[in-house]
Amino acid sequence: MRQDTALLAPDGGARDVQNASASLPNPGLHHVAGGLLNALLRETAIGTREGAVLRLALGGGSWLAIPVVHDSSAGRHAFAAEWRFVTAQAAPQPISVPDGLACLLREGAFGDLATPDHREKLLTRALDAGAAIDASITARGAEVSDALTRPPEFLAAEQGLLLGHPVHPAPKSRDAFHGEDQTYAPELGGSFPLIWLSVAPEALVIGEAAPGFGVRALTAMAHAEAVSAEPGRVLLPMHPWQWARLRETPEVAAQIDRGAIRVLDANGAPWWPTASVRSLWAPHAPFMLKVSLSIQVTNSVRVLRQDEVDRGIQVQRILDSPIGEALRAQSPQFRFLGEPVYAMLRAADGQALPDSLVVLRENPINRPDAPVAMLAALCQDHPTGGDAWIVELIGRVSRARGLPWAEAAGLWFDRFLDVAIAPVLLAASDFGLLFGAHQQNLLIGLADDLPATAMFRDCQGTAYVVEFEAAIAEHIPDIGTSGCSGFSSETAAKLISYYIFLNAVFLTIAAIARSGQITEAALFELWRGFLEDLAAGPRRDHRLFALGLAAPDLTTKGNFLIALSGLDEAGAAIDPITLYHDFPNPLVA
Repeated sequence: MRQDTALLAPDGGARDVQNASASLPNPGLHHVAGGLLNALLRETAIGTREGAVLRLALGGGSWLAIPVVHDSSAGRHAFAAEWRFVTAQAAPQPISVPDGLACLLREGAFGDLATPDHREKLLTRALDAGAAIDASITARGAEVSDALTRPPEFLAAEQGLLLGHPVHPAPKSRDAFHGEDQTYAPELGGSFPLIWLSVAPEALVIGEAAPGFGVRALTAMAHAEAVSAEPGRVLLPMHPWQWARLRETPEVAAQIDRGAIRVLDANGAPWWPTASVRSLWAPHAPFMLKVSLSIQVTNSVRVLRQDEVDRGIQVQRILDSPIGEALRAQSPQFRFLGEPVYAMLRAADGQALPDSLVVLRENPINRPDAPVAMLAALCQDHPTGGDAWIVELIGRVSRARGLPWAEAAGLWFDRFLDVAIAPVLLAASDFGLLFGAHQQNLLIGLADDLPATAMFRDCQGTAYVVEFEAAIAEHIPDIGTSGCSGFSSETAAKLISYYIFLNAVFLTIAAIARSGQITEAALFELWRGFLEDLAAGPRRDHRLFALGLAAPDLTTKGNFLIALSGLDEAGAAIDPITLYHDFPNPLVA
């Protein structure tokens, strides 16, 4: 049965899980198993609870028995590594986590939800994810552990996300970046220079939020890299992995042969891959880069699509309009990072080549030690044992202000909600703009170890509420025909309940409460008060607040079933809401 009945129990045992995986021979796989089980329990009816043991039904009347060492209303339960294989005819037998995962994915009672081939592929991805996490812990665990003893810094956070999504069955699986290519993996601390191309105008497609801005922005990027422009041509940056594959395609090879594309010598200034792998950052550059990479990471192949880059242009136009001015006036501590330019190569016959897409994203961060950190890195379990970064931060606040730890935790969480969560909720309720502000897309600026500013990045996860279309169209007349996704207020509230409620907020609650020094219940009461205060204001649309405060069920993304089915989430031609499932609302349960 689903989480609401399979794992309905009060908070408990949090302190016991802090170092649960660190002493295991394969801590990466233990983390993957936890993410897989938590995702499975949210989405399927396979699990039942017998006291402190989770029972997962297999075929032939057998089952797996897994001890639960920490219950979580936020959806981040913790499990021991002492799994048992049980049948009605024999005594329970110990089974290793790898063998247990193999039994679960091959024999689990999922009905006709997946073919045997899909089951086997997910098992391979899960085992590969565990091995990848173990490799990154071996390579950089000591470095990341040292960083966690200091105030958070931007680059350390971006390249310190060793464990990946905590509610996903294969959080660090990739179908590429092996051998020498691992320099492109952020969790291995890689950096590399860009490839610079000199491109004839007829061999290039440019999208821009304002006329002429595209070429000016690309020229500014090249100038920051000391790359000289050639008369009558446009300079285009490219990820080395992306270019190594593009140049072998017939379309690009033909353009190289005819001189429409030339590779330039550059100065080799380093760029760093951020946590999303395909987004790159450098302190000297006026823009970050987001590029097309034909590799699968978690639920999607990371090739940019035309509708995604068009969405970035529309978001930039909105941010440049009076709507953007109103957003900034309402939440001056918050910044929505625009994506004002995209560019891609064109074949000789005029066909655009989306595998070559490059997006320019605003870059307000000009040093690696800037006191700005991705929320996912703050909430990540300590990769080698110990407290999460957010727990360390709260401890410093407690000591500096002479507060009991739980009171400092409440202060930190309240500041986080006001600084980072209120702006994205109000953007939806007051302006009809949806920003998928999950933990990896939220950057938290810190002052005296408390949240002081915040930024949202990645326009891929943006949309608008159709009931606001007329108001938005006063400033962006083509909003309804631009390819920017529009959802009803009801659907928008459901999407917000996953990206912002469950992912950004509930996973933060879970990370703080796993310290054992404050309960999830106490933090959920602060969350309730925060929603009530916002709902009491002059909101244009109250639906998302009514959902959060009173609905028995919220919405969670089907990460397990998406992975089990082999679906490419970003490229699938389906209604996205069909990928979501009910999740019991902790404020109502």
